[in-house]
Amino acid sequence: MTMTSLVHGLGIAGVSTVRAMQRLGHRVLVTDDAIDDAKVLEAARLGVEIESLPGDLDSFIRSFDIVSPAPGVPEGHPLVAAAIAADRHVASEIELAWMWEQQRPGGARPMIAVTGTDGKTTTVSMVASMLEEAGHRTVACGNTDTPLR
Repeated sequence: MTMTSLVHGLGIAGVSTVRAMQRLGHRVLVTDDAIDDAKVLEAARLGVEIESLPGDLDSFIRSFDIVSPAPGVPEGHPLVAAAIAADRHVASEIELAWMWEQQRPGGARPMIAVTGTDGKTTTVSMVASMLEEAGHRTVACGNTDTPLR
């Protein structure tokens, strides 16, 4: 069964999420609160439609299996509230990455997540350096120039 997914926000995380969903065979639609020419062009490059949110979110949201808002979209955003009310799976980029990693053939690889307001990039860099020094392969991503994929 093909999953139908909505990605809200076409920034770095949104583009990465769209690409990952496409690789997994999802049908993807993108919405954004501030559509500009650059986002229209990026959506075209990705081969997806980008739309403003419709007035009737309740009906609109029911056609999606997964709703993935961009980082920074608050839980009280009308789209997120409608998705929760409609019992849709609302998942951030990090949750999707973890979920898909669990389904990886050969088993999931370990992941470390760092959250907070300040110091995430520094902390991630330090953790990655320590793990590399200990002989582990690492990828520092998410809050860096490398989005989760």
